[in-house]
Amino acid sequence: MRRLIIHIRYVFIVAVMIIATGSDVYGQSVNLSRKLYDIYTEAIKKAKYDEGLVLADSLRRESIAEGSHDGEMLSYTIPVLNVLRNRLGADNLEKAMAPLKQKALEYNEMSYYYYAVSNMVYYLSNEGLYQSAIEYMKKERMFATKAADPYGLYVAYNLLGHLCQRRGEYVKAVKNYKTALEINDTKHLGLEAESTYRQICVCYREARNFRAVLDFTNEHLRNCKYESVRATLLTNKGFCLFVLGVDKDFIETYKEWKKINPSEFANYKGFAMTLNIFNDILEGRVKKAQKSISEMPESYDKRIMEISYYQRNKDYVKEMDCLRKLYIYQVMQKNVDLSLDVSDLSAVFNQRLLLLDKERDDYNKSQLELANAQLLLNNTELDLEHAKNAKDMAQMTSARNTLTLNNQKLLSKRLKESLTTQQIQREANEREMRAHKTILLSILMFSMVFGIVVYLFYRKSKRMSNKLRMINEQFHQTLKEISKAKDEALEADRMKTKFLRDMNHEIRTPLNAIVGFSQVLVDMDNVLSDEEKEDVMARIAGNSQVLSALINDILDLTSIESGRYVMKEEDVDVNLACQIAMDSIRQRMNGAVRLQFRSTVPNGHLITSDQQRIICVLTNMLSNSEKNTTHGCITLECSLNMHPGMVTFVVNDTGVGVPRQMMDEIFERFSKADTFKQGTGLGLFICRTIAEKLGGEINIDKEYTGGARFWFTVPDRHS
Repeated sequence: MRRLIIHIRYVFIVAVMIIATGSDVYGQSVNLSRKLYDIYTEAIKKAKYDEGLVLADSLRRESIAEGSHDGEMLSYTIPVLNVLRNRLGADNLEKAMAPLKQKALEYNEMSYYYYAVSNMVYYLSNEGLYQSAIEYMKKERMFATKAADPYGLYVAYNLLGHLCQRRGEYVKAVKNYKTALEINDTKHLGLEAESTYRQICVCYREARNFRAVLDFTNEHLRNCKYESVRATLLTNKGFCLFVLGVDKDFIETYKEWKKINPSEFANYKGFAMTLNIFNDILEGRVKKAQKSISEMPESYDKRIMEISYYQRNKDYVKEMDCLRKLYIYQVMQKNVDLSLDVSDLSAVFNQRLLLLDKERDDYNKSQLELANAQLLLNNTELDLEHAKNAKDMAQMTSARNTLTLNNQKLLSKRLKESLTTQQIQREANEREMRAHKTILLSILMFSMVFGIVVYLFYRKSKRMSNKLRMINEQFHQTLKEISKAKDEALEADRMKTKFLRDMNHEIRTPLNAIVGFSQVLVDMDNVLSDEEKEDVMARIAGNSQVLSALINDILDLTSIESGRYVMKEEDVDVNLACQIAMDSIRQRMNGAVRLQFRSTVPNGHLITSDQQRIICVLTNMLSNSEKNTTHGCITLECSLNMHPGMVTFVVNDTGVGVPRQMMDEIFERFSKADTFKQGTGLGLFICRTIAEKLGGEINIDKEYTGGARFWFTVPDRHS
């Protein structure tokens, strides 16, 4: 089944996920068959309804049958999407996520696990349950920490930053976002993290800390690896330079910003266009800038632009009015978030009370364990007392050893005095020993001479023994070679006898047919009808071709093995060579068998090779199929894609096929799968020899079961 590598964007992750994690997290490349892909896309469309859940079950069953982990994981995302679209509550969402998270851990597909986590955070934050969302994310962060999963920590800190940002806690948000960036860099995750850089700048802007934006962008522009990140940083830098009134630096930044491909601003196109508005203001296109600002949707950045615009035009009344509107906008946003979060905070407080009761029980338990530890401590003090006593014993032993050492020194002194006496005695003994040594030296010299003679005799004997052993080994090796040569000669004689016997039968059969039918034509020329004469003449022609093919096989084998035949280098039209081979075999075809040709090679495609030898191999392959096929079809295929750098010819048929045990033998000389069919058994041997000389190969497809399938390759080269 044809499979597709499909880059699936989870369309059900909305803008909050883009802000929280960026495309690095929620994009996933999956490997699906066309069937699984069609089921999945249909399930996505109908995920809100029960029909979508039925399709999810179908996708899961088909994926398990195909062994596709990607398809199985995607099937578990449909129930999650069903709960989100129908807003069925956090409890139902948790139930829908449970099998997805379990399978993600089982298959170690953590992107799916954090897809589920991100959806829960998205749901809770959209319902205004920020405190619950934060508590949930802290648990997931602890899970990622225990699992030592840097990708999970990156996602966790991004989502925590997003939650803090929505509540207006910009300092905490920036801290979490920067921790995520640090994990990405130190753990070498290789994520672009463009949205994380962008949200840090948004936090600074909404806190009106434009100097911090400049410091942050200048720091990270120096070592920026990705064009999307560079586009984000330059956009924010230019915005803050204009607001702060640093026009000279703004102009330089704007020129650099204009060089970036506009597609890099796809995620924040509206904000990016503010730099064009600022440039219009600096260049005096005031009306155009005013119109552009008025057409912008209501946002914090729009208010900041209006304030900057009126400040430059010294219209302080309108500037103060914009400041008042900006203040009201921020207060209203915070009041809405606060009112939404009060009930959630109460629920979390109740949970904390339950946890406090549990901690109190744990504390009582720990007090009991502390008492047990005190008993162990008392036992340890007793052990220390015993150790102290052992130390005192060791000190007494050391003192005793010191006394022993002093005694040994006294003994050593006495021993030295005794040695002086022994020295005098030894000198007398040495004089006596010198006399004995002279005698022993004479005996030793005699022994050495005798030993040398014995050693030389031993060396000579050993050389003679080695020489005899080598002669013996050569003799045995010669006997083995003679025996092998004898066996090869007997086998060659047997093969020659078999070959002559087969040739006698193979040549006599068509020759007798030619002589017999020729005699019929001569003797019964007036008796036979025209149709009968044509039939007799066709039989004579057919047997003549069989006889000619047998003789050509023998001549080809002799020519190739003798080395006299030299392969020609010429331009060969691939498709034309196939047609010639098919024409040579078509007249012998059984009426019940179709001969067809398929080619993906462009007409007129030329290669440099030996056309005659290629046609010879194709003819042999087609002839084998014709002999063994009584019904169905014989197909010749030609392709440039099956083996890169090669032209591949394939002949498959619906005939009797080749027994598996014969598949390796049929390419040997005189080897035939069916001894009762005509042929010398040389055809495939000649084909393999020609293929090797052409720089290609020929073989049989052992997995093909509908008959027989042979393939033949030649290099796709041009002079």
